[in-house]
Amino acid sequence: MTARPSQPRILWVGTRVPWPPADGGRQVAAATLAALAAAGADVTVVTPSSPLSQPPPELEAWHPIAERRPSWAVAAVRAALSGRAVTLTRHAMPRVGTHVADLIARGGIDVVHAEQVHAATAALVAHHAGVPVVLRAHNVESVLWRSGAGRPVGLRTLVRLEGRRLAAGEQALLRRVDAVVALTDEDRVVLQAMAPATPVVHVPPPGPPVRTPGARLAGAPACVWLGSDGWAPNEDGVRWLRTDVWPAIARAVPGAHLHVFGGSPAWSGSAAVTVHPRPAVATVAFADEAVLLLPLRVPAGLRMRVLDAWAHGVPVVASPASLHGLGATPGRDILDADSPAAFAAAVRAIRDQPSLRAALVAAGRTRLAAAHDPAASAAALLAVYRSAIARRARR
Repeated sequence: MTARPSQPRILWVGTRVPWPPADGGRQVAAATLAALAAAGADVTVVTPSSPLSQPPPELEAWHPIAERRPSWAVAAVRAALSGRAVTLTRHAMPRVGTHVADLIARGGIDVVHAEQVHAATAALVAHHAGVPVVLRAHNVESVLWRSGAGRPVGLRTLVRLEGRRLAAGEQALLRRVDAVVALTDEDRVVLQAMAPATPVVHVPPPGPPVRTPGARLAGAPACVWLGSDGWAPNEDGVRWLRTDVWPAIARAVPGAHLHVFGGSPAWSGSAAVTVHPRPAVATVAFADEAVLLLPLRVPAGLRMRVLDAWAHGVPVVASPASLHGLGATPGRDILDADSPAAFAAAVRAIRDQPSLRAALVAAGRTRLAAAHDPAASAAALLAVYRSAIARRARR
């Protein structure tokens, strides 16, 4: 696609292929790239390669690089020798960085977008050519590590120590980039405090279009958990769901059935629970007459699952930590619950009050349109790019 005269030419650098958008991070990236393409921006994407990738036809320039991350053990040894955080060492991507430098040397790049802090090191090679770098942070990585949430008790001390080292590395990267984009205003405040001299702007991610819910699932109601494995806040949340929240719902709401998408064998033998593979299409999980459960205990980033639920017309029952960054009004856009008993009461209310379900669906879709319009999100992001280009030019 040829860029409109007023649009910057963008080199997008990521640590993962956004397609298919199988988790929240990939969904944010894929939706943003689609919104930028619709706005007429010229975007070249550079990521490590993946055999499962399915880039959309509107993306004309994707450069997959054969780059494999080292194991955690190898990364830990390298980090000990270099003094860097293990997670930053593991995502260093030297081949991606070399390719970024080659593309910039050819000319035609106005700004480099680093998708999440782990991509910043590879993206910062642009500075040698005077090209500005904009970092988009999905969350504050060091805060998640320092919390130790979702980690085995025996590892929490090591995880928190790594969090302190990561905070130093994260802060150094934030200070070197030309601008930072935060998905939530809460994260913007934290990131700005870490790098006072770097402009930090809150730009909500684009949401999905309104969709028809999928075919009904078993249960009255069908309750749904959908989450990425391997991410500590999700692992902590699904553990709480399994041990406390779902048993409370099952006792208080006879006929309710839990559908776990992307779950683990730990659910085997649980009454009124069906474990499904992670769906290739989100509509399968966001079924007609379902209820999305989000019992997370660690606030981090922005829950794209909530945006998907709003788009599909599925009401949400969520813990206070799950509402981080959404700007949602409890009781209007979403039902909040801070205990297993509160989750059970909310699910029962949705089952027994059709008018409540309808009101939650309508309010959620209104909030989705108001706060996560793709065109508005792309325009705001493009404004950040232009501002970074202008500041770099003045230097």
